[in-house]
Amino acid sequence: MFNAWLGFAYWLGGTCDKAYSSLREALNLGEDTGNQELVGYACTWLTWNSAELGKFEEVFRVGERTYEISKLIKSDHYLVTKPLTGMAKNIGFIIKNVPVAAKKAEAHFKRAIELAEEIGANGIAGEAYLNLGQLYKPRNKINPARKCLSKAIEIFK
Repeated sequence: MFNAWLGFAYWLGGTCDKAYSSLREALNLGEDTGNQELVGYACTWLTWNSAELGKFEEVFRVGERTYEISKLIKSDHYLVTKPLTGMAKNIGFIIKNVPVAAKKAEAHFKRAIELAEEIGANGIAGEAYLNLGQLYKPRNKINPARKCLSKAIEIFK
């Protein structure tokens, strides 16, 4: 887990190349040892760091992987919400370049909303509604986009 946290710290400090190396090392260690929590955290922070490096296909790939791990580690809601926001930050590019991204992203955001509402995490729910609305908008789903964006505004008031 040290390598994952180190990668996260590098990313926060703006040293994305070093962050990427540490996070990939953490991911490899997690895979080698079967430590799904370590894989989940490495993938979570890779969604953000990979975007900074322009590795947009990886953003979606590791975000999807974190989502699958979050189903195994249900008590760790961070593993659902944090990679989703990393993916949402780049949703336009991902939708255009990864054919199945829109459907999968929609499912991720809905799951984040469900979990956030279940535990009373209004900030996370609001962010997920905002992201879902932003996903709907470029796909010309105007009414669902409006509903999600309105719900996000209502939560953040």
